[in-house]
Amino acid sequence: MRSNSTKSQALLKNEMALRLRTAGLRPTRQRLALGGLLFAQGDRHVTAEGLHLEAISGGIELSLATVYNTLHQFTGAGLLRQVTVGCDKAYFDTNTGITITSTSMRNSG
Repeated sequence: MRSNSTKSQALLKNEMALRLRTAGLRPTRQRLALGGLLFAQGDRHVTAEGLHLEAISGGIELSLATVYNTLHQFTGAGLLRQVTVGCDKAYFDTNTGITITSTSMRNSG
């Protein structure tokens, strides 16, 4: 018999897999792991570097290049929105329906 925590994790993984399939993406191990980090906590905006550190800290082994590729795939599928601040900082936002100014991004990060 599985614990409630294990059942909850399985449910979240199944929901993420469905969300990815609906967006036209295959639910790979990396996409499921990063999607779980991105979407399990409500609306948030992250950098690729910050998400990579979060993944590594959580025991998810993947490269920074994989994080960048996955974020761009999620953006292309409409799951994320990319916001560029200045000429060298990109944030990825899980709330695709709001407008965020570069000032609010600088203050949050």
